[in-house]
Amino acid sequence: MSESVENKNHSVSISKFYEGKSIFITGAAGFVGVVLLEILLRCCGGIKSIYILLREKKGVSPQARKEEIFKRSVLVYTSTAYSNCNRKLKIEERVYRLPYEAQRFIDAVDSGKEELLQQIASECQPRWPNHYSFSKCIAENLLIEKASDIPTAIIRPSLIGPIWKGALPGYVEENSSLAQLLIAISKGFLKVLPAHPKVCLDFIPADIVANAHVIAACRLATQSDPSPFVVNCSSHGSYEYRIDEQIHVVTEVSMKKYDSS
Repeated sequence: MSESVENKNHSVSISKFYEGKSIFITGAAGFVGVVLLEILLRCCGGIKSIYILLREKKGVSPQARKEEIFKRSVLVYTSTAYSNCNRKLKIEERVYRLPYEAQRFIDAVDSGKEELLQQIASECQPRWPNHYSFSKCIAENLLIEKASDIPTAIIRPSLIGPIWKGALPGYVEENSSLAQLLIAISKGFLKVLPAHPKVCLDFIPADIVANAHVIAACRLATQSDPSPFVVNCSSHGSYEYRIDEQIHVVTEVSMKKYDSS
């Protein structure tokens, strides 16, 4: 992780910035959340308190999930690089506004009226390919509407990959989407996955994504960047990893015999 953030007149030490701060993390049991927590504990020793929000999941209590992994001045939201994937042009580092307020859509969902939902959805063209990317766009717009009084950063990671240069290079948690996909393929549960073999998989190491959160909060609090401060976090243009290469590696590793001892 970078040790400082360059200001107009001077550099700001990231570790110094976090001294005496209290941090609230949601999603701390997820892969990026765990990596973020580890980086904060390892690199920013002067933090006053770290609060994590955990919910019950699949019958496992918040207390058990906490044990498993161990004044809001800045808000950093984890979105996705695909929150605006319905657009064909280059995605800039800004929030693309919906033709209606995000709260209006949420109220329509709560009402349970299918006709109202269809009417609102028809106002957005072109459509999003899935609910996940659309929900992230809704969340970004909701931040504009509800958190305009809070300095806000939005991090848009692409596909989360293993740790690159952190404490455990190559590490990936079994609950990450990448690990679950590879396990499903290796075990034979997923036999067909329609895709073009030459399409590139835009993986970004988890520690880079976590570092982006840490640095964005520091930069936003110490500089006069407009809010929301949006960061597109992907490896596009720097590293290409095609689907056919992924298939080759997975097939080779899956068929390799390992010494059980």
